[in-house]
Amino acid sequence: MLNKLFRSLYPTIFVNIIVTRSKTTIYIESLSKKKILSNVEKVFHTTEVDDKIVQFISDAITDSPYSYISILDTSSFQGALPTCSKQEIPLYMDISDSESLCVKNWLCYSARDDLYALEKKYQKIGLDFIFSPFLLLANFFKDKIDNKTTLFILLEDNYISLTVFHYSELLYAEHLDLENSSDNDEELLMEDESEELVLEEDGIDLEDVDAMEELDLFEDL
Repeated sequence: MLNKLFRSLYPTIFVNIIVTRSKTTIYIESLSKKKILSNVEKVFHTTEVDDKIVQFISDAITDSPYSYISILDTSSFQGALPTCSKQEIPLYMDISDSESLCVKNWLCYSARDDLYALEKKYQKIGLDFIFSPFLLLANFFKDKIDNKTTLFILLEDNYISLTVFHYSELLYAEHLDLENSSDNDEELLMEDESEELVLEEDGIDLEDVDAMEELDLFEDL
């Protein structure tokens, strides 16, 4: 009861950090009872966490004790597997050095060292969420995943994440590092003409993700 009272007195502030090859974009949204009070976007021409970025975020969250800072996972060694079974996971890949999360009947994982390095890089401001691109795709297109065979692709400046679902069952997932790609990586993008897949034309804008609705699930990740 007391927590609800405090919640009504302060807005909830979401800070989303988007890092590309040469710049960092900070998107800040302030909400009260799911109503958007304000949103601000600022671009910094650096990929480092300099004093200007730290100050900008600190100023944005100073008026509320309810603030959440998030970033998309940038680990090169990450992906998703079509099982959560401890017995079956080794048949696909060795993820003993990774952090993982079971989502219904499939699992997403990311290199533990890369996650710790990301947390250390942003330790001056702190990170509340490190989003898996596969979890974002699955939640954003949940209604389409449940109804048919679909291919979803998340295009970033440095990475491509793609998934294939068949009636909620994960068939395939791949995370491609465009800066360190090889000929083998390029072959993975070739469409298999023997399979009929429905390519959704809808895109995903990280700024459109409603973090309030998915807060509990993302907090587990």
